[in-house]
Amino acid sequence: MYSIRQEELFSLQELMEMSPDDKYGLIFSELDLAPALRVVNKQTHRGRPEELNTAAMIYALLISKIERIPTTKDMLRRLKSSVEFRMTCRFRGSDALPSEASFSRLYTKLADSGVLWTLHEQMIRRAYAAGFISGDILCMDSSHIEADENSPARKKAKTAAPDTPHPALITEAAVSVPAPSPVADPRKQYKRGRPKAEDMERRRQERAAWEASLPLFERKIEEMLPLPFEDLQPHIPKDPSSSSKTGSDGKQKWWYGYKLHALADSKSQYLVSALFSSAHVSDGRIAIPLLKKFTGDLPNWSVRHVLADAGYDFMAVYKQVREMNAWPLIDFNERSDKPPEGYNEQFSPICEKGHAFVYDSFDAQYKRLKFTRPKECATCPLPSKDQCQKIKKIKVGQDLRRFTVPARASQSYEETYDQRTAVERIFAYLKEYYGLGRSEHRGKRAEVDAALSVLSYTLCRFAVDRKNSQSQKQAS
Repeated sequence: MYSIRQEELFSLQELMEMSPDDKYGLIFSELDLAPALRVVNKQTHRGRPEELNTAAMIYALLISKIERIPTTKDMLRRLKSSVEFRMTCRFRGSDALPSEASFSRLYTKLADSGVLWTLHEQMIRRAYAAGFISGDILCMDSSHIEADENSPARKKAKTAAPDTPHPALITEAAVSVPAPSPVADPRKQYKRGRPKAEDMERRRQERAAWEASLPLFERKIEEMLPLPFEDLQPHIPKDPSSSSKTGSDGKQKWWYGYKLHALADSKSQYLVSALFSSAHVSDGRIAIPLLKKFTGDLPNWSVRHVLADAGYDFMAVYKQVREMNAWPLIDFNERSDKPPEGYNEQFSPICEKGHAFVYDSFDAQYKRLKFTRPKECATCPLPSKDQCQKIKKIKVGQDLRRFTVPARASQSYEETYDQRTAVERIFAYLKEYYGLGRSEHRGKRAEVDAALSVLSYTLCRFAVDRKNSQSQKQAS
């Protein structure tokens, strides 16, 4: 008997073990920096001429992520001490080494323009055109990013309060009119008990006025559905804030910083779309702009399923996924919902004895789930067993949360939903090898750190896939 062993493919680990010249030549061969250079370089010939190699500075930022250099100071120290590292970052011998202030100004330009996300989108388009991404099943999740600075509460406790200015030094011009305060939550003023009939309308108007005064990302998620991504993007909070998450051990973990929300291809493990936000923004709220961004950037992709955990279990998210002509597979968050009569906890129809019908198939033409009689009915003692319904069909559109395609608790559902862990593996790669877990910058500049990590990972993933594709062509 012959033993056939499948040839191992080139991996990310092998890419990292290559020499710098070979490795970065392969990683940056498909990267087009023209969009970034148009943004960060000087736009006019007037004034002082440019003396810095901006392209090399961007390469240095990307290489720092790949080489796990944590801070800008460490990178500058490496540039000054190592000629080989300067050549790897593509600095010429005649180029002046940039200062920390130069990199700070570059960060500001990259943050204001968002051009790093544009470069990432270009690489995703190339990977899709090369056949490395199927886009058939997408996974959605978020990961926390800790801010390097301490939280405001800790800072306030550590530092003494500043001296109050002398009243004689406060001029009339320094006194400003206070900004109007937002509408207070009227529910805190109401007493317990059922209100009188004449108070019902007043309370309804007060609550409507309060909800209208809230920021967009604090209102109901359904209000974001009719808005395009261009209208949602400016309202996404990006300042550091506090949030918590229950870990796999059941303990609640608090952190101060940000979140990276991402859509990933389950098979190829590419991050096809991402958004950056404050830590307190819930996953369900950011899902709407994230999905809208994906469909706007890559409108020709055909997606069959979008997978997500229970944090995305909102009807608005289901509707947005259906707008993409995809089927949402989202873990059900029980809350206080009870299954309707005639259904079990997994929303499968049950017989009179409580046995669940078995999911059979999905009728794509009529959008109906088909269930067949449970095997226990063959020995049912009830006299009406012959009159039991053999097949039950349920329209998915009557409740997208309860009735999924394929049906919840079915074998095909479990097999498909298990692919959701792909996005968790990507986040583990980003934090372990590409410096995503912590940012030394603040606000929009912290988003640059996250974008550099994502772009570095995508470049490495594309380089690995391209080398494997070339090896397979040579072997055939």
